[in-house]
Amino acid sequence: MASGILYLVLGLVNLIQYGPVSKEAVKEIVGNAKKSVNVDLEVGGDIDEIADMEIGVSMTDDDYNTTYTGPCQLKTSVAETHDYGTDHYQNTITSGAAMNTYGYEMVHFSQDTLYDKNGVKLLSSGVMTNRERETALLLELENTTGSVVYLSTSDITINGLLVNSSTWSSNAINPGKRCIVDVDLSDVLASPYWNVYGITQVGAVSLSLEQCNADGIEIAAETPVEIVVPDVNVSFDETGTSEVYNSNGLEIMFKDIIKDPSDYSSDLHVLLLAENNSGKTRTIHDVYDSLSVKRNRLYHIRIAC
Repeated sequence: MASGILYLVLGLVNLIQYGPVSKEAVKEIVGNAKKSVNVDLEVGGDIDEIADMEIGVSMTDDDYNTTYTGPCQLKTSVAETHDYGTDHYQNTITSGAAMNTYGYEMVHFSQDTLYDKNGVKLLSSGVMTNRERETALLLELENTTGSVVYLSTSDITINGLLVNSSTWSSNAINPGKRCIVDVDLSDVLASPYWNVYGITQVGAVSLSLEQCNADGIEIAAETPVEIVVPDVNVSFDETGTSEVYNSNGLEIMFKDIIKDPSDYSSDLHVLLLAENNSGKTRTIHDVYDSLSVKRNRLYHIRIAC
C-alpha cells in the first residue's frame, strides 16, 4: 500500500504546483494510485475523492540548516461539500462488501474508549485476518490537542504471551486529526512461530501506548491497553521440551529450532519460553557470537515471555 500512497501524495503535490485543484484531476490521480496499491492487511476504504490532506515539508540548505513547516493543509474543491461528520473508516472496515472485496475478516471490532490520555482518545479497535490468515490489530485514535503528538506502541502480548517488549511503532497524529495505528501481529510474532507457542487464534492483545511531543519529550507515560475478543480462548502453550535455565525465580525452556520463514534467509532461530516469578523486571538477551551447534553459528535467539 505504501507505493500507492506515495504515488498519490506526489501526484497531488505536482498537481497543486500548477494551480487550482479540480475534482476531476484528483479523481484521475486517485484512480492511478489505486492501480499501484497492493491491499494486504490495511483497508483504506473506497476513496473516490479527496477533500483535504496534510503534508509536512522538511527543507535543508547547503549549510545543513533544516526547516520544518509543520502540517500544511491542502484543500480541494470537494472540501466544502464533504461529509466530515461521518466516520467513513469505521463504516468501511466493518462492511461486508469491503470484507468480500479485499478478502479479510473483521474478527473483532469495538468502539469502547480503552484509552483517553492528554487529549488523545481511542475511538475504535479491531482485530482482522486476511486470506493468508495473517492477523493485525487496528487502533483508531484522535488527537484533540493543538499540537502534533507522536504515539508509540510497545510491550505487545498475544493471549498473555509477551512477544515484543521494545518500541514497535511510532505514529505522528496531527492536531485535530485521526490516525490508524496498524500493528501487524503476524510480524510481531512471525506466523510460523504461532503453532510452536500454541497460539491458534487471538483472544486478547495488550500493548502500551506512550505520547511524545515534536521534541521527543514524553508528555504521557506508557499506559497499558488490552483488547479482548469475546468467546475466544485466551491461552498459549506454557510447556517446553527441556529446561535451559532455572534460578532466582527465572525459568527458561527450550521450545524448538525453526528455519527462518523468509525465502531469502537460511538462518535458524532458537525459540525459547521464559517465565519470570522473581517479582522483579528482568531483561533477557543473548550474548552475540556465544551460541554454536556442532561448530555452526546461530546468530539469533527468539525468546517469548
